[in-house]
Amino acid sequence: MNAPDSETPRGETPGGENSGKPLPDRAQVPDRAQVVVIGAGVIGSSVAYHLARMGCRDVLLLERKSIACGTSWHSLGVVGLLRAGPSLTRLAMETARLLPELERETGKSTGYSVRGSINVTGEPARLTQFRRVADIGRTLGLEVQEVDAAEAKRLWPLLNGEGLIGGIHLPTEGQCNPMDLTQALIAGARAGGVTIREQVAVTDLDVQGGRIVAVETSAGRIACEQVVNCTGLWARDFARDKGAQLPLQAVEHNYLVTEFQEQVPEGLPILRDPDITLTVREDARQLSVGFNERVSKLFAEEGVPEDFSFEQLPPDWEAAMPYMEQAMHRVPLLNDAGIRLFLCGPESVTPDTRYMLGPLPGFENYFVAAGFSGMGVGSSGGAGRALAEWMLEGHPADDLWDIDVRRMMPFQSNRHYLMQRATEASGKLFALNWPHRQYETARGVRRSPLHEAQREAGACFGCVAGWEVADWFAPEGVEPRHHYSFERPAWFPYAQQEAQAAMQSVAFADRSHIGKILVLGPGADAALTGICANDPSVPIGTAVLTPLLNERGGTEALMTIVRHGIGEFLLLSESATQVRDFDLLRQRLAGWPGVSVVDVTSAYAAIEVTGPEATDTLIRAGWRGPGVLERNADAAAEIGSATALLIREDRLAVPSWTAVVPSEFAADLLATLHVAARRERGSLLGRHARHFVRTLSRCAVWSQAVTSGDTPLEAGLASLVDVTGERKFVGRGAYLRQFEAGPERRLAAFMLDDPEAVLIGHEPILRSGKPVGAVEQAAYALASPGAIGLGYVACQPDAVLGYFAAADYEILVAGRPVPARFEGLVACDGAQHSDDAPLLAVES
Repeated sequence: MNAPDSETPRGETPGGENSGKPLPDRAQVPDRAQVVVIGAGVIGSSVAYHLARMGCRDVLLLERKSIACGTSWHSLGVVGLLRAGPSLTRLAMETARLLPELERETGKSTGYSVRGSINVTGEPARLTQFRRVADIGRTLGLEVQEVDAAEAKRLWPLLNGEGLIGGIHLPTEGQCNPMDLTQALIAGARAGGVTIREQVAVTDLDVQGGRIVAVETSAGRIACEQVVNCTGLWARDFARDKGAQLPLQAVEHNYLVTEFQEQVPEGLPILRDPDITLTVREDARQLSVGFNERVSKLFAEEGVPEDFSFEQLPPDWEAAMPYMEQAMHRVPLLNDAGIRLFLCGPESVTPDTRYMLGPLPGFENYFVAAGFSGMGVGSSGGAGRALAEWMLEGHPADDLWDIDVRRMMPFQSNRHYLMQRATEASGKLFALNWPHRQYETARGVRRSPLHEAQREAGACFGCVAGWEVADWFAPEGVEPRHHYSFERPAWFPYAQQEAQAAMQSVAFADRSHIGKILVLGPGADAALTGICANDPSVPIGTAVLTPLLNERGGTEALMTIVRHGIGEFLLLSESATQVRDFDLLRQRLAGWPGVSVVDVTSAYAAIEVTGPEATDTLIRAGWRGPGVLERNADAAAEIGSATALLIREDRLAVPSWTAVVPSEFAADLLATLHVAARRERGSLLGRHARHFVRTLSRCAVWSQAVTSGDTPLEAGLASLVDVTGERKFVGRGAYLRQFEAGPERRLAAFMLDDPEAVLIGHEPILRSGKPVGAVEQAAYALASPGAIGLGYVACQPDAVLGYFAAADYEILVAGRPVPARFEGLVACDGAQHSDDAPLLAVES
């Protein structure tokens, strides 16, 4: 490859015509707006456009410099469709649907061209991943074809197929010009009534009681009702002094553009070789060649300069050369092509590589769309529409937990943490998406008081919400390290032993990482009674499991509530949803007088005791036994030297108790339980084995088998909704309406007939050969004949159990239909349904 004469040709920078724009005077900038969108890149422009399209015309879009001057202008412009999960795929498909419509509506070209794409690989595991995501795409209506190396070469004639074993072809993927797309969105937004002002910097937020009442700008104060942060590179530092915590770090990203090549056919599909992190697109017989560094270089560790606009960074030729050499091997034409442009520009990356969308915790009216890590153009249409729905209707049309900003923990916005994680996270964009893949950087941040005891017992730790959580335990002589596979992993037999102990005797799981929230005050009883679907007004010292519903009847949260005393409740939830759950409670309880909400997660440890011998083990450890219980909790259970809160889990196939103690008592409690189990070390239960026990028991987990779009009737949680009497709670009306009409889908359990086949989630479920749903929660076959999956199956509202049982089922596993046995419908109370009984009648 021949290098360009100038490393950074300034003629390629589109900022020249905008850089000299005069600052607007106060008369040109309104002093109020319903919505202020900050940042006029492709994402901010899309949000403003969709707000106007949905009828919100009082929108002000502010840009501190010029439109698309941050990262949008130097995007590669690929409009990819197939993502790792169904939600992100649907958002990408919405972008592809929007672009032709936008051109017709505005009369402005976006440069959109449907070329298709060829994705190739030389790794068998990568081909398996291709097949798995292709299954997802096909069920959503995407055309996806598996190809061999010869067919890939036919579709992309410049390809060197040496070492390739196959790939997939998506005929409907495309590409566009990012600047043209942004300008078309701007034109559509302006036509819809949006006011757009460049050269106006937002300098501060006026926050009162968690609500933003105005933005302070270089052109004066602007009152508003909602604010959207679409500032990209600057999103982390914006309003950080007001408590906004956004984990984003800028990294450098390189790509090059060749000179005109007569040999390059026009209309070539997009080429991807993720094994070497390569993306190639053709435009006017020039090739844009992008590569994703496996270890990225940080940019602006101390914050992006305010005057950064349409700027390129000095290319790092030494770092880029290994990727360029691999690119030249895969596309030999590049060896002789001249380089017209080598561009190095920054991108913002999140700790898990997925972007952040939605309402920011701690605020009532502050929304975020940031951290797109080079996928902003391809996600812009879907993300803009989803956020506009969220703002105007209170929720997006689809469940978006994968990209919900509330999945992030506050500590993740710490600069030191981000500087470690960002270099690895950016490099994971093209890495194999192994099941249960773990990051290696920024680890050990949150540790249970039982961490050292588990490490000594051979724990192989994974990371959940920053916590080090034991995934499985290695026996003596085995190194506790991760082994990744789309088949049964190397650690399978060790997790199998743990699961068998939990099913046959007793096992202990450290659950100290779960969310723990105190609700206190004289108004706490009335407040929780008014927001919980299950009635929490139980006797002191007992517990209830309850959903918190939204206005549509969907399940916003699933929590265990223990009543400690009058006006004192402890709420337990999943660790991954700790921030979301706390923010939900804070908002729901804000209007109730005399109520305080406090996150006490780190103050308490929790140990789960599971198995047929669980109760006897606790009694031998000093507990008086379950005879003293009025319901399913003991608020003062003496176990060894600790006084624990002991909660019984009724949803499992075997007895299970969770002992909650102040953190300083955790080590002694675990040692006492080990002695009581009459084993030298007892049996420790890792995350994989514990998840198997719960999935085998048809215990739906929030964020997997249950999300905000799933109602209790659909998810088999009807027994947790108390509609007796006149008690009112959020979602009651929607629940009763669905109860009357009947659900059109139900959560069911399946077991694969092939004992070696593995389920990891999102696999399509076929009923009599036709798609009817997908696996939402999956577990390895650790103590069962086959892997287990929970998934929703479409049905008639009046369906009875016989309807589900009277069919043949298959689950697609990497393109292969695997026969599956219907194991029953999920029902929280474990009720056995008769073949001829209406499901609603039984569960109610």
